[in-house]
Amino acid sequence: CLQQNRIIKNVRSAAEEAIKYNHDRLSQDARRSISLEDLWDIDKIMDHVEFVVKNTYLCTNNGSVRHKKIGIPMGTNCAPELANLTLYVDEARFIDRVAKLDMKLAALYAFTFRFIDDILIFGNDVVPPSIQEYGLTYSETTNTDGSVTFLGANMCVKDGFLEMSVFDKAAEWSFPVIRYPHADSNVPYHQAAGVFQGQLVRYRLICNTIKKFKQATTQLVRKMLLRNHPPRIFIKGWYKHLNKYANDTITNYSKLRRWFRCMLHWAIKNPLGQHITPKKKDSNFTHPETFHTSTSNNISSSPTATMNLCQSS
Repeated sequence: CLQQNRIIKNVRSAAEEAIKYNHDRLSQDARRSISLEDLWDIDKIMDHVEFVVKNTYLCTNNGSVRHKKIGIPMGTNCAPELANLTLYVDEARFIDRVAKLDMKLAALYAFTFRFIDDILIFGNDVVPPSIQEYGLTYSETTNTDGSVTFLGANMCVKDGFLEMSVFDKAAEWSFPVIRYPHADSNVPYHQAAGVFQGQLVRYRLICNTIKKFKQATTQLVRKMLLRNHPPRIFIKGWYKHLNKYANDTITNYSKLRRWFRCMLHWAIKNPLGQHITPKKKDSNFTHPETFHTSTSNNISSSPTATMNLCQSS
């Protein structure tokens, strides 16, 4: 956990840097509509931050109330932003020091990414800031096959190409997970269509091959069919998704439309949980994931490690 005094101190530094940045931008471009008068005073901002950080209380099962004095709960609305700002300040100071000593080494950190406590590193030439910098320890989570998982995406290098696909943690569990509301529940009718379209956008952002995108879409359709959602929701959502990205000149949308109809028909005939074994003499059986054309992105350095930040001992 991050110490509360450290959170407050670093967030103030980040806020001061942001205000200075806006001041510099305004002085360079008078056409910008925002002005410093529209921004809150730094002390007012920090009063709110300090109140949230230092006024968290937990009620235990026996009814006692405890005051949290280290860190803030993950469920707090502002927790991700506060954690990112806190670690950003330490990282910025670290990069500034490295840049003064070796600019080429500092430039290599452009391929290192962090979100809250997950760090993604491309290549073997750099390591995150030391334990003394973060006040936290690391735990490497690279998979045994060399692939890594970062923010819901699985990344691996195959034949010199970076392949990105959707990572479904629940698929590795030994028990079923109810992820979407049932069609007969009291949720609004339009919610299922919104969930379907939102997941398609997420898959589009994560997957860098048509094949992986189709695999994720197929599993999504089968899971929502299992929750008794009608096929017309998927058809409507699919065409809305394609129309939204109609200017994409890379993807063949006419083939995707035909593929989706075939896949939906297959998914209805083969509900999730049913073991699928194609008949040896059935030449008409075609798994939906075989309806694909694959494109990949070449990459010179592979994602070698993901790391989790842990509380130092």
